Amino acid sequence: QARNFAHYMVKSVFTDSIWICRLDADDEFAHSTVILDIASTLATFDHTVSWALAGNTLEFEGELLNRTNSIDDSIMTSSGVINRLEGMAKGNPKDELPSCNLWIRTGFKAVYPDIGSAEDHWLVAHLLLNYRNSGYLLEGMLHAKYTLSGGITEQNRHNGCHQKSRMDLYNSAMYWINPNPNPVRVCLGWGSEGIVWLEDGWIEKHFHS
Repeated sequence: QARNFAHYMVKSVFTDSIWICRLDADDEFAHSTVILDIASTLATFDHTVSWALAGNTLEFEGELLNRTNSIDDSIMTSSGVINRLEGMAKGNPKDELPSCNLWIRTGFKAVYPDIGSAEDHWLVAHLLLNYRNSGYLLEGMLHAKYTLSGGITEQNRHNGCHQKSRMDLYNSAMYWINPNPNPVRVCLGWGSEGIVWLEDGWIEKHFHS
């Protein structure tokens, strides 16, 4: 909800802004010229590009890992995204989407769902599968140094929310690209009012209070 409110504030107050990007409190920018480099690249595109995605390095307990969440061929197609989401649902950390590196054009409706874990993955998967033509993948560019030892992430792993959200996302993404008559618990969509689930033939809506 805080991220969605931030988008509203930028749109309403900082009316001259062009792009929105974010950085979690426990992360760092990948290097000192990140914003300039990415903004300069995006400035070469017209308004048909409404969102962009870069990569990130990874840090665990203060140590930089020898791998990155990068933009590569694995998310260039719908089947590639589905394969990554399946790996995430199975708990493979190497399959995590680089979702903390999303850039959104001010005014483009990109809503984070009100989900307790992986809400950034949900939004990025939705954009990759349903709004690919309005996005740009920043191959070879890094936005953040992401820490894997965050407190909320560890809490979600402990209570099972971490894996459940990723499994729901995988099932939902499968349904988005190929609706079937007998879905498991899947998300049909969401917006500023809430989220709509389809489960065992029943529609369930969750609204913000």
